[in-house]
Amino acid sequence: MGRTNMPDFATRWHTDNDEAGPTVNPWNPTRSPGGSSGGDAAAVAAGMTPLGLGTDFGGSLRIPAAFCGVASLRTTPGRVAVASSLSGAAPAPTNQLFTAPGPLARTVRDLTTAFEVLSDSADLRDPGWIPVRDVTDTARPAVAVTLDDDIDPQLRAALLGCADALERAGYPVTELEPPQLGEVAADYGRLVSTEVVVQRREAMRRVGSAGLNTFIDAAIDLFPPLDLAGYMTALGERLTRRAAWSHFLAEHPIVLGPVSDELPWPVGYDLGGTAQVATMYAAHRLTIAANYLALPAVTVPAGVSAEGLPIGVQLITAPFAERRALTAAAHIEVAFPMPTPISPATDPAPRAPARGQAPSSGAGTTR
Repeated sequence: MGRTNMPDFATRWHTDNDEAGPTVNPWNPTRSPGGSSGGDAAAVAAGMTPLGLGTDFGGSLRIPAAFCGVASLRTTPGRVAVASSLSGAAPAPTNQLFTAPGPLARTVRDLTTAFEVLSDSADLRDPGWIPVRDVTDTARPAVAVTLDDDIDPQLRAALLGCADALERAGYPVTELEPPQLGEVAADYGRLVSTEVVVQRREAMRRVGSAGLNTFIDAAIDLFPPLDLAGYMTALGERLTRRAAWSHFLAEHPIVLGPVSDELPWPVGYDLGGTAQVATMYAAHRLTIAANYLALPAVTVPAGVSAEGLPIGVQLITAPFAERRALTAAAHIEVAFPMPTPISPATDPAPRAPARGQAPSSGAGTTR
């Protein structure tokens, strides 16, 4: 077992810190590997390990998986027992409500095996662990494909290709946006920003890296902290939004959409100020929704862009229906096989493979 790299305080969508330095995206060193589990995703993609393990509070598993061309599973909160051996204050309320652990792997089969092991063990230190039976579908569940207006054209094409693959496998597919995505993303930002200011901001200023504090300042500027009444109102409103999604998932049990509306960001993009952090939040709004709503999600690769960057999509489903999403992801995996493990690129030379095909290995691109 090994410990991989992550941003300090696990609080950026990029992996860098003053102690260990940055993690490089193995496909292109000028692009971010995502965060916070960027070290795990890069290690899995490069063949250093078959499995990674992380927790997903705001895309910390799914964004690195999508950016590095591997698969990941964010479980339902309560599905896997979680306990820390570290001393200190209990996590903030949103951390307890939104966070869930899960594995990263190169194949959906490996994800499934890891999920079986993780979900089968209780821990008395975690009173929130819920022993449940797996959801079994008697027919192919309906799929709602959501495509934001501002999504990268290559990601749009990949999502439509994934929808076609599911349709060929017998899934009823409709293009439809789930309810209240904008409101969910805004509520997530306001609640988390408030808790950061109350509980962690001073510690971040004292021991956090310059990059962390630049990102946090922009995020707080984007989502000013709420007062107590506003915090309580926003947290209470979550019930209404979850109910709306429960009705939606009853009709469309799988939501297929992007992990991010953009291909992997250039390194340093999240340090460009409030406007660029706002762009990142908007691009990740479906990913953030799964956290806010306490839903499981599987990320699966869906090919490679013209620039030689991996494309990842996600399948979100109802609580405790992880196997439903894993089964659907396996059909996408067959349609879009990925050439992992890869030899990490050492220069940003563009590669132009067809979607789902291995990139060329031009001279000087690997080590």
